[in-house]
Formats: sequence, structure tokens, C-alpha cells
Amino acid sequence: MTAAPHRVALVGPREAPFAGDPDIEHRETMLRDYQEICGSIATFGSDYTLSREFLGIEYLAASLRRDGCEVRLICASNEGLGDDALLAELLGFAPRVVGISVLYDLQLANAIVLARRLKAARPDLTIVFGGPLASALADLLLTNFAFIDYVIAGEGEEALRRLVRAVAGQDLAAVPALLRRGESGVLRHPRGEPLELDSLPHPSRDVIASIKARGLPVPSAYLTTSRGCKAFCTFCTVPNTVRGMTSGVYRMRDPVDVVDEMAALVRDHGVSRFYMADDNFLGYGEDSNARMLAFADELIRRNLGIHFHAECRVDSLVPETLLRLRAAGFDQILFGLESGSPRTLKRWAKGQTVAQNEAAIALARRLGIEMMPSIILLDWESELSEVEETVGFIERNRLYGGVQPLWLVNKLKVHCGTAAARRYDKVHGRPVLPAIGDEAGIHRWCAAATYQGVAIDNPYVASFWRALNGAANRWSLLLDEVLPPFLKNVRAIARHSDKSHHLDLVRQLALFRRAIGPSLAELMRLLIDQAMELERARAPRPEQRAAALDFVTACERRFFPDGLAEALRDHGRHRRASSLRAEDGAPRRPIGEAIQGPQIQTSRDTLDCFVARAPRNDDVERQIKPPASPAISVIIPTCNKPERLLLTLHALLRQSAGGGFEVLVVADGGGVATRDAVGAIGDRLHISLIETPRIGQAAARNRGAARARGEVILFVDDDVLLSPGYLETCAKLYQGDGVVVRAPVYQLRYLAAFRDPERGLLYDDDGARRAGSRLGDQRISRAMIVNDWPSIARKCQHRNRFERLVSQTLQSADPRFPWLGLSGSGVALKRPLFQQSGGYDEAFGLRWGAESIELGYRLWRAGARFVEADSIYSAHMDHPRGGSLDSFEASFELFFAKHRDPAIREVQALILADDRRPRASAAG
Repeated sequence: MTAAPHRVALVGPREAPFAGDPDIEHRETMLRDYQEICGSIATFGSDYTLSREFLGIEYLAASLRRDGCEVRLICASNEGLGDDALLAELLGFAPRVVGISVLYDLQLANAIVLARRLKAARPDLTIVFGGPLASALADLLLTNFAFIDYVIAGEGEEALRRLVRAVAGQDLAAVPALLRRGESGVLRHPRGEPLELDSLPHPSRDVIASIKARGLPVPSAYLTTSRGCKAFCTFCTVPNTVRGMTSGVYRMRDPVDVVDEMAALVRDHGVSRFYMADDNFLGYGEDSNARMLAFADELIRRNLGIHFHAECRVDSLVPETLLRLRAAGFDQILFGLESGSPRTLKRWAKGQTVAQNEAAIALARRLGIEMMPSIILLDWESELSEVEETVGFIERNRLYGGVQPLWLVNKLKVHCGTAAARRYDKVHGRPVLPAIGDEAGIHRWCAAATYQGVAIDNPYVASFWRALNGAANRWSLLLDEVLPPFLKNVRAIARHSDKSHHLDLVRQLALFRRAIGPSLAELMRLLIDQAMELERARAPRPEQRAAALDFVTACERRFFPDGLAEALRDHGRHRRASSLRAEDGAPRRPIGEAIQGPQIQTSRDTLDCFVARAPRNDDVERQIKPPASPAISVIIPTCNKPERLLLTLHALLRQSAGGGFEVLVVADGGGVATRDAVGAIGDRLHISLIETPRIGQAAARNRGAARARGEVILFVDDDVLLSPGYLETCAKLYQGDGVVVRAPVYQLRYLAAFRDPERGLLYDDDGARRAGSRLGDQRISRAMIVNDWPSIARKCQHRNRFERLVSQTLQSADPRFPWLGLSGSGVALKRPLFQQSGGYDEAFGLRWGAESIELGYRLWRAGARFVEADSIYSAHMDHPRGGSLDSFEASFELFFAKHRDPAIREVQALILADDRRPRASAAG
């Protein structure tokens, strides 16, 4: 008879906040299960893509299953299981071994309580702890909690596999990296050889399957492409994990195998986004760089349509590699900047400089990769001058403009087992651990063991932190707890009543939300300057919380003259004015109490929570002002050119059309700066912002056309200014259904020098463009566009050879290439004609150059007529195009492959003869 398989349960415990710290950040208290995130915050556009997988135990599960074990994997937070339900679930499975993974401090108390309850119910059960925090506290756990049988330190796949066999009767001495009780204390088994990562099975995705089984979306998954880190940052737990290893400190997976895993997740679970859980994604040296290039090429080759986020060190960046990764879907990077103070970086052993930090920021912005800055404002031994240097660094690099500005308010946590903990013990002594006793005693013991409530030594730094953190907490509580249920109710009410009053409030909340980042930077500067004055005056009891409260109240009153709490109360007069209720009737804290409480800070940033609209698939649309039935829909695809986009939108302020017009901005790849550019227009245009993953111009134009409601659609590039009367003239030229209208395009060539044509900021990566004092005279401004168009018109002198060819072609009685009429920007046609054509061919992907002409070719074959209006024109704000020629030629290869018409090759040669680096207005 075959023996029954070993039964093992693997648990990711719930998190629980620690009470009693007056300076705790609000995010430490914002612990929701995944269903809550999807059901409340996601409704308003928060980043609900984090499925919060326990990737470590998913690897363990896969290894055990390969060894023939029966495994039940439970992530309590994702599954929404309380303590009693979790216990019942485990006992019902009846495992022989239970492994509990403890990653960080907020999980520790619940993990210990769970182990205690399991052992009381099943004394024969083997309970083993693992994970970074358990590894660091192994001696203390085994000494103080008899119901914990073993701790595995470090990598667990091989160790747990052997432990499960040993529990079934094999030799316990053969288990590597195991800590257990012996006669003379805790015994430590030798560490095993570092695992060969490509020998491991892909992790079991039980977490994703569990979420999907409950009908919740799972757009993201965690993934690792490497393990380890060679850095020795004092606050990080990784050096403790790899300490003593003579090899394998940093190991990499085969990039093809990584993409195989991603492809399986896309196919089997519909995942579209990945969070790389590597300690340093880009790695070290030439081998790592070659691996990254191979990874990017494999993703591009397979065209999975995914995007990914990763954490990287600033000293690991290779611009060419990042550019390739960006094309493969790398759209969000978290930099461990940590500080803008050289002294602080040295004390934390970061191994990087402020100059490297700033170079990394500039590179990410130049490449169009959204940057998430990891900042630690201060630690327990910081001096005010160090904090001031970091505040200046935040201001100088505009880090407050990101999607999560409140995450800049961050104090260093002392993690067990780190160099920072050893330094703290040396200066202040080890924490005194209280008696354990009941479950409340366990929580107190965990708080002490994990360095909760570490005080700041310098009283003036402490004053600064209390004031800043209290203000940030106030806004974080508002965004994360007060507004989501409030707006949910607003939306429900608006379905059955006049929407204007509701939209006014939502619009004001949106404006206020966008102002939080700049306001936070102002507050930092106010408080740090004030703290330094107090220090110079040697004030005996520095206190700045009143000043911070005055500041945030004044900020709120700029948008809500009677105060934010009062505005919300007034709007909710249909129910009790002092409180909000969720849809399930659960009471919420009174609004005034909630946003005036002393302790509160950030959680997941609710980026679009003020717009009262749920995200739809991969696109997020933000309606600034809903138009009436428009005559024309203006569609503007944009990708990382916010400065030019802002000017393009201002040129539309001069336009009019009988029946009105709407504007649909399609942000190809999203981006905070694009949102800000659209937001700067306010309600002066009927405008919608549609955010998509990076999909290319053809697909972006199609997304806009799909949302268009006008009879006529007009495609405009994000770097083009339309002359006055453009829309009205296009509308008048329509005398039949098969007409395509365009106008001449002029090049504003001097603007190619400027990243920002209005402020005169040059591209900082091209020294050859820095000369020439007359460049300053070429700048254009929003005021000039709106109020002094003739000054723009005087600059419209140059048309390149291709543009002249298009005009000559369309003016000819027997044109050779009439389909060139759908080229350049500012092309209009009736919506039914566009729909009948099938739209732009999305097979062009990120390739640029021929996608518009190819659509023109299909329309011409279907009988369309092309007209050029000579009474209007557009002005192209030239800009450099990295890699333009390769992309252009690749797009024409696809064009020719589709239609096999020799005329396509002739047009390609004509364009290339004009300029070996074609500009955007040349063709696409």
C-alpha cells in the first residue's frame, strides 16, 4: 500500500498594528484585506493591483508538492480570515506540519498567537517559523515560546522539504539552516549551499486562485528574477540573511524561464502587471546587464502585453538597458534614494551619493519611467541639518509631484537583526522584554522585541517629526478612510438626483488632492526652518504641531472656505451631518473627529479616489467636465510630453465649432505629469483623460475613437498647435461621408532644443544644444497662444520636403499617392467612416511612422477622398527622437508586408531622402 502524502499547511499571518505610539504613521494602521481594497478604495481608482502574495511560501508549496506533499496555503489577509476562521481552516485540513512565514513586525504577534492556539488544539502538531523576521528573532522565539518547535533561517525550500521528511521519521540532523532547542540552549544547523534558482519549480499561485475563486480581480502578480543583494545598508534585513555566505550572495534566474513563468500567469490567470520582488532587480556588473537585456528582448519578442514594477539601486543603472526594458513594459521604478544628506547616506552605509540619486531621477524621467522615490526623512539620531538637506533634495528634485507624496513622510524603522538595530542596542541598550502571559502580553512582548516606539534623540528633530507626521496623517486619513465611503455614497445618490451639485464637490476634492504634494513640500520647508530657529534659540520645549495644523487648515480653506469637514457635512445633510455610513450600514467615525485627529498618515495612495469613478479594465478615465452632444471629438494620444501637451491644449482654447467639441487625451503609459497638464486646463475645455498601459500611438488613437461621441473625429498629436478656426473649417468641409480633411503642417524647428518650450528648459542630456543665445527668443507661452497668435504665426515659416510633397499630391488633378492625405497631425474624418475602416492597425505597437498612412491607404482603397484645407494650418513643436529611424523603418516594413504595393517603397524613399531622422510630423 502506498503511504499517504505528508500533509503541510503554509500560512501568511494577518497583520496587526501596534498601539501606544503617538508618532505612528497612519499607514501602519491601514491594514485591509484584499476584498476591502477592491470593494472600497478601488472604486475610486486606488492602486488595487497589489494582490499581496506571499511569494516565499508559494515557492515552498511548489517545492513540497514536487516532493509529493499535500499542501494547503493560506494568506489570511487576502482571504479575509479572522483568527477563529483561520484556526478552524487549519484544523479542518489536519496537517502534520504547519509553517508560518513572518516577514516583518506587524505579522509577528498574530503569528505567535496562532501558533499558541494550534498547539493547544493539536499538541502533536509540528510548528515551524520562517521568514526574515523569524530568522532574526530565532533564539528569542525558541527561548520564550515552547509551542514553536523550529525556526528555519534564510532560504527554506530545501530545509523545509527535509524537515517534513524528518518529522515523518528521518534524520533531523540532515536539515540545513534549522534552529531548534538542545540540552544546552538553541542549536543552529549549518547553512546549506545556496539554491540554484533555475532548479526550483515556479511558485504555486494558490493566492491568486483563492482571490479569483471569490470573484475578485487579480490584475497583478509578484515575481522574482534574482535573489540576494551585495549592498550592506544598515537598516535592511537582507545583509542579515546573506551574512556568512561565501558564495551565492546574488543569484540570477534564466531570463527565458522568467518569461515562461510570466506567460503562464498571463494565460492562466489574466495577469497584466508584475511586481518584481527582487532585492535589486538590475543586479551587478556585466553578467547582470546581459541578463536584463536578454530578459527585455524575450519580453518584446513574445509581446505579452504586460507591464512591471521593480526596485533598483541608483548605482546599477545602464541607460541603454533601461530603455530596452522600458520598451518591454518596465513602466514604474522604485529607487532606494533614502536621503538627500551625504552624512545620512554614509551613516546608513548606502554606498551611493546624492549626485547619483539625482542622476537616477533625471534618467527615469527622461526615459518616461514613472519613479517612486523611497525616502527616509530621518532616524533616531538625525540632526536637523541632515533633515534640512533631505528637505532641500525633495524640493530640488520635485519629488512631491509623484502619485504618493505622503509616502515621503517616513521615519526609519529599526528592524531586528540589522546593523541599525545593533547600533541602537550599543547606544541605548537592548529592549527590555515584558512578561508574556496572555495574548495581550504577547502583543506587548512583540512591540518591545521589534523596537516599536523608538524615540528621536534630538528634541528639535522630534518636534519637526511630530508636527509633519501629524499633518500628513490628517490628510492620509482623509484620503484613505473618510473619502472612499463618502464618495461611494455620493455616486449612489447622484444616480437618482441632479448631478451638478455632486460634481462641483467632487471637482473641488480633485483639485485639493492634486495640491497635497506641493503643499506638503511647503509644510516641510516651513517646519524645518522653524525647527532650526528653535534650535538656534535653544527653546526648552520645542513644539510645532499648532503651526502645522494652522498650515493644513489654511490649505484646505483655499478649496473649501468653510473648512473641509463642513463642506462634507453640508453635502451629507440627507443623513446625520456628523457621520458617514458605508453601504453595508457600518458606522464610520464622525468626519470632524476623523480629519482633526492627532495621529494619522499614509496608506496606499488613492490616486483617483476623488473622481467617483471605478477603473474599467486597463484604462482609467477621468471626466473633467461632461460635454453635451459634441459635433467634433478631438483625440490626442500622448506619451511623456506634458510640457508640449499643455501648450497643445491651450491652442484648443481658441477653437470653436457649431455644436461644440470634446477633447479626449489618451495617456499612453499614464503618468502624473500628464494628469497635471490636463488638470491645469480645469473646466475650460470639455476634456476626458484616458490612461492606458504603454500600447503605442495606433492603439491609443483607437482607444480615444472608441470613447468619442462627435460626428467628426479629429486626430491631433500632443506636440501640435492648431491655428484659430481649425475645427470650424474642418466641420464646414464635410460634404460627403467619404472625405478626409487635413491641413499644412509647419515645423517650429528651434523648439527641438527645449524640453519645456515655455520655460526654456533644455534637454539636459544633449550638450550640443546648449549654445545659442537666440534660442530664448524662440520660446512660446500659453499666454502667447491664447492672446497673441500672430506671434506664433510669424514663426511658421518652414515646411519639410515631405509636407510639401503631401500638399502637391493633394492639389494634383491625378495624385499618385492620395492616401498620404492621412498623415501628420490635425486629420479629420467622420466617425462612421473611421469605424468602417477598422481604425488604426494596432499591430504597429510601439513602432512609429507609417500607422497613419497605412490607415489612409486602406481608406483610399475603400473609396475615400482626401482634401487639404489651405486656410488653416498646424505648427509642430519639434523635439528630438531617440531611435526614430529604426522605428520608422520597422513601421514601413509592416506597411509594405501588409499591402505589397511598390508605391509604399517609393513613399518610404521620398521621406528618407528628406531627413535621415524623420520628425513626428513627417508621416505618422
